Amino acid sequence: MNANLKAFLRVIREGESNQDDSAYTLINGGGHFSSFADHPFAGMSAPPGRAAGAYQDIPHTWQRILTLIGPGDFSPPRQDEGNAALILALGAGPAIEAGDLQEAMRILAPTWVSLPGLGLERARRVFQQYGGTIASATQPAAPIEERSTDLAPTPEGNIMGVAIPLLTALIPQVLQLFSGRAQAQIAKATGADPQVAAQFMQNLITQIGQVAGIPVVDNTSATQAVAAVTTLPPPKQAEAVSTLEDHALDYLDKIAPMLDRLADTDKARWQADAESAAAAGARWNIKGTTTLARMLSQAALLIFALATCGVVGVMAYQVYRSTDGKPDGILVGLLTILVYAAARIAESPFRFIFGGVSDSQAGDAGATVIRSTVVDKKTVTPSA
Repeated sequence: MNANLKAFLRVIREGESNQDDSAYTLINGGGHFSSFADHPFAGMSAPPGRAAGAYQDIPHTWQRILTLIGPGDFSPPRQDEGNAALILALGAGPAIEAGDLQEAMRILAPTWVSLPGLGLERARRVFQQYGGTIASATQPAAPIEERSTDLAPTPEGNIMGVAIPLLTALIPQVLQLFSGRAQAQIAKATGADPQVAAQFMQNLITQIGQVAGIPVVDNTSATQAVAAVTTLPPPKQAEAVSTLEDHALDYLDKIAPMLDRLADTDKARWQADAESAAAAGARWNIKGTTTLARMLSQAALLIFALATCGVVGVMAYQVYRSTDGKPDGILVGLLTILVYAAARIAESPFRFIFGGVSDSQAGDAGATVIRSTVVDKKTVTPSA
């Protein structure tokens, strides 16, 4: 095993487990197993926290590794050897040999989904710390500040060159082949936030491409990969779907604690709003202390009512005077802005009086948390 490949194994461990010997017995979600005789979850289809070891291999991935290195135990040397073989089988060997970490991380992200969150700068630091050589003299790596952002998913527009509207149409064709339990779990998790759903689609479509043997790089290859899986003969399709379902559920198992923490943040915020409103309501009913509050609220309602009536009146007059009986588009836009401004003015006193705060931002934080290393490695580590 060459020095760069050994160093890249350390990069994976940086995101998946840790750098000391305890990593080899680590179970996702916390705790350690005691026997290296076999993968601790061998033969189990969907146990909680089923990823294990320094590289957080799930049973299906370890079975694939065994086809590469032969049958044997789950000892530390075997974990290293097996995951190195998997890296090479996935096609990342040339990029790692050249010291091109960005390309290697792109290739391997569907298998070790902690890699994008690790970040290129941190990956390069770990890689060099453990003896890796970045790029070559004739092919220097681009500056980190120019390249590191390429690792972040872009759910607003496209993923790996595949338009999200296309993924939204393609992915359900595969999901409908999953079991009802899997469909329900996926719907619950991805329904929490659009960016969480986009991240999930990115991971799943890449895995579909690997199962189909068609690397997904654009709309055409994405369509071909999904078509290849959905048109397989029943026995082969069942095997492919089992692999995809196992991978998808493992991914969701890993981010579930993070989603739970976001939900707890929402609940705490809503609870704070409710308590603040209740306290303000009690103050409202104390005689002699609410004159200003009542005046503010009444003035706010009056401003909003006058603005709304004015807008309706102006639009009615404009339509009456127009030759085609239709409102002017520019005028409609300006009046809409006016009503919105009036609504915001009216809202402010009520927020002040009743202690309201802005809507929860926990949903928007979802993608940020997924792509960062804020999540505790020992409790939430998306992995192979």
